[in-house]
Amino acid sequence: MYIKMAWYDNFFDENYIKTCAHLDRERTARDVNFILKVLEISHNDLILDIPCGFGRHCIELTKRGYKVAGMEYNMCQIDEAKRLRRISIIGREIVN
Repeated sequence: MYIKMAWYDNFFDENYIKTCAHLDRERTARDVNFILKVLEISHNDLILDIPCGFGRHCIELTKRGYKVAGMEYNMCQIDEAKRLRRISIIGREIVN
């Protein structure tokens, strides 16, 4: 039996990460400024970033004092976050 993978299982691989190389700190800061302005997020809010990719926005929000939880499905993205030391704990939990 052949099980077809979803397009996103292969799309967000090492090549995708290479295309993100131009997304520097200034770009990330602008993105986060936009997110905070549009969503009117306060420091009392918990921000859930799904999918968080390799942690670009999560880390910037955390640096600014926001409470952030990120979730990512793609192991390539998680591995990149580990490589960049952007995450300290990775947990997997199945909730029924």
